[in-house]
Amino acid sequence: MNPKYPAGYSNRGLCKLILKDTLGSCHDFYESIKNGEDNPFMNGETLSKWIKLNCH
Repeated sequence: MNPKYPAGYSNRGLCKLILKDTLGSCHDFYESIKNGEDNPFMNGETLSKWIKLNCH
């Protein structure tokens, strides 16, 4: 995976979320934001809002 391609991280994070790997999702969503993507993805929530609510 290209480390500079934020959509790859967010897509993989979604896959991990489906597999109930919340910790893995948190990591991938954080990396996606770090590389420039913070788009709405579920119920209109952005990645950063989801992280604030679900990653402790």
